[in-house]
Amino acid sequence: MTRLLLLALAAAACAVVVAAPIPEESDADRLYRLYGRWVHPHRSCKHQLVGSALRVALPAESHALGHRAEAPGNAPRTATVVAGDFTVVVKVAVTPQPAARSLAASAGLYAASDRDEFVTARQYAGVGREFTLQDHHLVPGRQLASMTARAAAPAGAPLLRITRKGATAATAWSEDGKNWNALYEHEVGWDERVTVGVFAENRSGVPAGVTFDRFTLTQPKK
Repeated sequence: MTRLLLLALAAAACAVVVAAPIPEESDADRLYRLYGRWVHPHRSCKHQLVGSALRVALPAESHALGHRAEAPGNAPRTATVVAGDFTVVVKVAVTPQPAARSLAASAGLYAASDRDEFVTARQYAGVGREFTLQDHHLVPGRQLASMTARAAAPAGAPLLRITRKGATAATAWSEDGKNWNALYEHEVGWDERVTVGVFAENRSGVPAGVTFDRFTLTQPKK
Protein backbone atom coordinates (compact mmCIF):
# COMPACT_ATOMS: atom_id res chain seq x y z
CA MET A 1 0.00 0.00 0.00
CA THR A 2 2.82 2.36 0.87
CA ARG A 3 4.48 1.67 -2.48
CA LEU A 4 1.24 2.40 -4.35
CA LEU A 5 0.85 5.65 -2.41
CA LEU A 6 4.39 6.73 -3.31
CA LEU A 7 3.76 5.97 -6.97
CA ALA A 8 0.55 8.00 -6.88
CA LEU A 9 2.34 10.95 -5.31
CA ALA A 10 5.12 10.76 -7.89
CA ALA A 11 2.57 10.73 -10.70
CA ALA A 12 0.84 13.76 -9.23
CA ALA A 13 4.16 15.59 -9.01
CA CYS A 14 4.87 14.82 -12.64
CA ALA A 15 1.44 16.09 -13.59
CA VAL A 16 2.26 19.39 -11.88
CA VAL A 17 5.59 19.66 -13.68
CA VAL A 18 4.08 19.13 -17.12
CA ALA A 19 1.16 21.53 -16.58
CA ALA A 20 0.16 23.71 -19.55
CA PRO A 21 2.49 26.72 -20.09
CA ILE A 22 1.28 30.21 -19.26
CA PRO A 23 -0.24 31.80 -22.41
CA GLU A 24 1.94 34.44 -24.06
CA GLU A 25 0.75 38.01 -23.54
CA SER A 26 -1.13 39.34 -26.58
CA ASP A 27 -0.25 42.66 -28.21
CA ALA A 28 -3.59 44.10 -27.08
CA ASP A 29 -3.03 43.04 -23.45
CA ARG A 30 0.51 44.43 -23.50
CA LEU A 31 -0.69 47.76 -24.88
CA TYR A 32 -3.33 47.89 -22.14
CA ARG A 33 -0.74 47.14 -19.46
CA LEU A 34 1.75 49.76 -20.71
CA TYR A 35 -0.55 52.59 -21.88
CA GLY A 36 -4.18 51.82 -21.08
CA ARG A 37 -7.20 51.08 -23.27
CA TRP A 38 -6.71 51.90 -26.97
CA VAL A 39 -9.43 54.22 -28.34
CA HIS A 40 -9.73 55.13 -31.99
CA PRO A 41 -13.30 55.79 -33.19
CA HIS A 42 -12.57 55.88 -36.95
CA ARG A 43 -9.92 53.11 -37.07
CA SER A 44 -7.99 54.88 -39.84
CA CYS A 45 -4.70 55.17 -37.93
CA LYS A 46 -2.22 52.36 -37.41
CA HIS A 47 -0.41 51.64 -34.15
CA GLN A 48 2.41 49.30 -33.15
CA LEU A 49 4.27 48.48 -29.96
CA VAL A 50 8.05 48.24 -30.38
CA GLY A 51 9.50 47.34 -27.02
CA SER A 52 7.91 49.86 -24.67
CA ALA A 53 7.42 52.44 -27.43
CA LEU A 54 4.00 53.04 -28.99
CA ARG A 55 4.19 54.18 -32.62
CA VAL A 56 1.15 55.77 -34.27
CA ALA A 57 0.82 56.52 -37.99
CA LEU A 58 -1.84 59.08 -38.94
CA PRO A 59 -3.08 59.55 -42.52
CA ALA A 60 -3.41 62.97 -44.16
CA GLU A 61 -7.08 63.28 -43.18
CA SER A 62 -7.80 65.39 -40.12
CA HIS A 63 -7.75 63.81 -36.66
CA ALA A 64 -8.50 65.96 -33.62
CA LEU A 65 -9.09 65.48 -29.91
CA GLY A 66 -12.60 66.82 -29.39
CA HIS A 67 -13.78 68.00 -26.00
CA ARG A 68 -17.57 67.96 -26.32
CA ALA A 69 -19.76 64.94 -25.59
CA GLU A 70 -21.64 65.41 -28.86
CA ALA A 71 -18.36 65.60 -30.84
CA PRO A 72 -15.71 63.63 -28.96
CA GLY A 73 -13.23 63.73 -31.83
CA ASN A 74 -11.51 61.05 -33.85
CA ALA A 75 -7.93 61.35 -32.56
CA PRO A 76 -6.34 58.02 -31.62
CA ARG A 77 -5.63 57.86 -27.89
CA THR A 78 -5.34 55.66 -24.84
CA ALA A 79 -7.56 55.84 -21.78
CA THR A 80 -7.13 54.97 -18.11
CA VAL A 81 -9.57 56.04 -15.39
CA VAL A 82 -7.87 57.31 -12.25
CA ALA A 83 -9.35 58.58 -8.98
CA GLY A 84 -7.77 61.36 -6.96
CA ASP A 85 -4.35 62.94 -7.34
CA PHE A 86 -1.93 61.61 -9.94
CA THR A 87 1.13 62.30 -12.06
CA VAL A 88 1.27 61.09 -15.65
CA VAL A 89 4.41 61.33 -17.79
CA VAL A 90 5.34 60.35 -21.35
CA LYS A 91 8.16 60.89 -23.81
CA VAL A 92 6.85 62.03 -27.20
CA ALA A 93 8.34 62.58 -30.64
CA VAL A 94 6.33 63.97 -33.56
CA THR A 95 7.77 63.39 -37.03
CA PRO A 96 8.92 66.64 -38.74
CA GLN A 97 6.52 67.77 -41.46
CA PRO A 98 8.35 69.95 -44.00
CA ALA A 99 5.53 69.38 -46.53
CA ALA A 100 2.72 70.41 -44.16
CA ARG A 101 0.29 72.83 -45.79
CA SER A 102 -1.40 74.25 -42.71
CA LEU A 103 -1.85 73.90 -38.98
CA ALA A 104 0.15 71.07 -37.45
CA ALA A 105 0.43 67.59 -36.08
CA SER A 106 0.64 67.25 -32.31
CA ALA A 107 0.80 64.58 -29.65
CA GLY A 108 1.07 64.36 -25.91
CA LEU A 109 -0.91 63.81 -22.73
CA TYR A 110 -4.49 64.60 -21.80
CA ALA A 111 -6.61 64.42 -18.66
CA ALA A 112 -10.38 64.83 -18.93
CA SER A 113 -13.47 64.75 -16.74
CA ASP A 114 -16.80 63.20 -17.60
CA ARG A 115 -18.05 66.75 -18.13
CA ASP A 116 -15.56 67.18 -20.99
CA GLU A 117 -13.12 69.52 -19.28
CA PHE A 118 -9.68 68.72 -20.72
CA VAL A 119 -6.12 69.68 -19.87
CA THR A 120 -3.45 68.74 -22.42
CA ALA A 121 0.31 69.02 -22.69
CA ARG A 122 1.57 68.46 -26.21
CA GLN A 123 4.40 68.76 -28.71
CA TYR A 124 3.51 70.52 -31.97
CA ALA A 125 5.28 69.95 -35.27
CA GLY A 126 4.21 72.94 -37.33
CA VAL A 127 4.75 73.95 -40.92
CA GLY A 128 8.33 73.21 -41.88
CA ARG A 129 10.33 72.16 -38.84
CA GLU A 130 8.92 74.46 -36.16
CA PHE A 131 8.48 72.55 -32.91
CA THR A 132 6.72 73.97 -29.86
CA LEU A 133 5.41 72.64 -26.57
CA GLN A 134 1.94 73.82 -25.63
CA ASP A 135 -0.58 73.60 -22.82
CA HIS A 136 -4.31 73.76 -23.54
CA HIS A 137 -7.29 74.00 -21.22
CA LEU A 138 -10.56 72.99 -22.86
CA VAL A 139 -13.72 73.89 -20.97
CA PRO A 140 -17.34 72.90 -21.81
CA GLY A 141 -19.19 75.67 -23.61
CA ARG A 142 -16.13 76.91 -25.47
CA GLN A 143 -15.66 76.02 -29.13
CA LEU A 144 -11.87 76.20 -29.01
CA ALA A 145 -9.15 75.44 -26.53
CA SER A 146 -7.40 78.28 -24.77
CA MET A 147 -3.68 77.98 -25.35
CA THR A 148 -2.31 79.12 -22.03
CA ALA A 149 1.41 78.40 -22.42
CA ARG A 150 3.96 77.87 -25.15
CA ALA A 151 7.66 77.03 -25.15
CA ALA A 152 10.27 76.24 -27.74
CA ALA A 153 10.75 72.50 -27.93
CA PRO A 154 14.20 71.14 -27.04
CA ALA A 155 16.28 69.09 -29.43
CA GLY A 156 15.19 65.48 -29.36
CA ALA A 157 12.05 64.04 -27.80
CA PRO A 158 10.83 65.87 -24.68
CA LEU A 159 9.07 64.38 -21.68
CA LEU A 160 5.66 65.86 -20.88
CA ARG A 161 3.86 65.75 -17.55
CA ILE A 162 0.41 66.47 -16.08
CA THR A 163 0.06 66.51 -12.31
CA ARG A 164 -3.21 66.77 -10.42
CA LYS A 165 -3.42 67.94 -6.82
CA GLY A 166 -7.01 68.40 -5.75
CA ALA A 167 -8.58 71.14 -7.90
CA THR A 168 -5.26 72.05 -9.55
CA ALA A 169 -3.76 70.54 -12.70
CA ALA A 170 -0.22 71.54 -13.69
CA THR A 171 1.64 70.82 -16.93
CA ALA A 172 5.42 70.69 -17.42
CA TRP A 173 8.16 69.43 -19.73
CA SER A 174 11.67 68.06 -19.31
CA GLU A 175 14.64 66.94 -21.36
CA ASP A 176 15.93 64.39 -18.85
CA GLY A 177 13.02 63.58 -16.52
CA LYS A 178 14.82 65.20 -13.58
CA ASN A 179 14.72 68.94 -14.25
CA TRP A 180 11.18 70.09 -15.07
CA ASN A 181 10.03 73.33 -16.69
CA ALA A 182 6.52 74.54 -15.87
CA LEU A 183 4.08 75.21 -18.69
CA TYR A 184 0.94 76.25 -16.81
CA GLU A 185 -1.22 75.60 -13.74
CA HIS A 186 -5.02 75.41 -13.94
CA GLU A 187 -7.90 75.47 -11.52
CA VAL A 188 -10.14 72.62 -12.72
CA GLY A 189 -13.70 71.57 -11.97
CA TRP A 190 -12.96 67.85 -12.16
CA ASP A 191 -14.75 65.18 -10.16
CA GLU A 192 -12.78 62.59 -8.21
CA ARG A 193 -12.39 60.33 -11.26
CA VAL A 194 -10.88 61.49 -14.56
CA THR A 195 -9.55 59.78 -17.68
CA VAL A 196 -5.89 60.16 -18.65
CA GLY A 197 -3.77 58.94 -21.55
CA VAL A 198 -1.78 59.82 -24.65
CA PHE A 199 -3.23 61.19 -27.88
CA ALA A 200 -2.16 62.11 -31.41
CA GLU A 201 -3.67 64.76 -33.70
CA ASN A 202 -3.05 65.61 -37.34
CA ARG A 203 -4.48 68.61 -39.14
CA SER A 204 -1.51 69.28 -41.42
CA GLY A 205 -2.86 67.80 -44.67
CA VAL A 206 0.00 65.26 -44.95
CA PRO A 207 0.62 61.94 -43.16
CA ALA A 208 2.19 62.19 -39.72
CA GLY A 209 3.97 59.86 -37.33
CA VAL A 210 4.21 59.90 -33.53
CA THR A 211 6.21 57.82 -31.07
CA PHE A 212 5.39 57.59 -27.36
CA ASP A 213 7.66 55.99 -24.77
CA ARG A 214 8.34 55.84 -21.02
CA PHE A 215 4.67 56.27 -20.10
CA THR A 216 4.05 56.24 -16.35
CA LEU A 217 0.98 56.89 -14.23
CA THR A 218 1.61 57.21 -10.48
CA GLN A 219 -0.40 58.27 -7.44
CA PRO A 220 0.74 59.43 -4.01
CA LYS A 221 0.75 56.85 -1.23
CA LYS A 222 -2.18 57.11 1.15
